[in-house]
Amino acid sequence: MPESQFSALDCRAIADQLAQERVTQEGAAQAKSNSWKVVIPFAVAARYIDASSHMNESERRATLLVQEQQSKSCKQVSG
Repeated sequence: MPESQFSALDCRAIADQLAQERVTQEGAAQAKSNSWKVVIPFAVAARYIDASSHMNESERRATLLVQEQQSKSCKQVSG
């Protein structure tokens, strides 16, 4: 979902999007930890950088979603 649409989300949709971001972050963390398994050093670096990029993007999106959640006084769901 584009970030430009975050402001249109209701509390339930924000919580759903945050849950999706947590799944993305977990997958990226797993990919980072498994990047050493690729034998070719260049591929290790590429996979690690790609996973880091996905994690950073997901964390940034989660921050925006939490800000939107707070601005709407939604009940925050811990993850």
